[in-house]
Amino acid sequence: MVELTIVGRLADGLPLAQGPRYVNKDNENFIFYRQQAEFILKEISRGALTPSKMTILIDHHSFNYLVENGVCFITLCDSSYPRKLAFYYLQDLQKEFEKLDNTLIHKITSPYTFHKFGNLYIYYSKVEDGWYIWCY
Repeated sequence: MVELTIVGRLADGLPLAQGPRYVNKDNENFIFYRQQAEFILKEISRGALTPSKMTILIDHHSFNYLVENGVCFITLCDSSYPRKLAFYYLQDLQKEFEKLDNTLIHKITSPYTFHKFGNLYIYYSKVEDGWYIWCY
């Protein structure tokens, strides 16, 4: 089962989106694994890890990541979850992100700017008069 997903920009390691988070999971463990995913993203962005696809085992979990077009897709799964399914999930997510305007991804300055509700991505941006909201 997929327990956590983080999407980040490869150029600087900035996390762009997070989801899903399952409420039945322990909050302390969730924070630990989210920090581990952010650390992996930073390591990939600085070139310490191979920027293509890989599985990293931690405790009884596995982080699977896929890098495409300057964006890194990371998911946390139970170690018993099939790698093939995890990478299919990441490839589907990557295809959804391909539909977005690529220049938008490079303009983001705050972490976790994208939020997903169902099939809708919502991007919040601060402007002089308040907030500007883009929906995809």
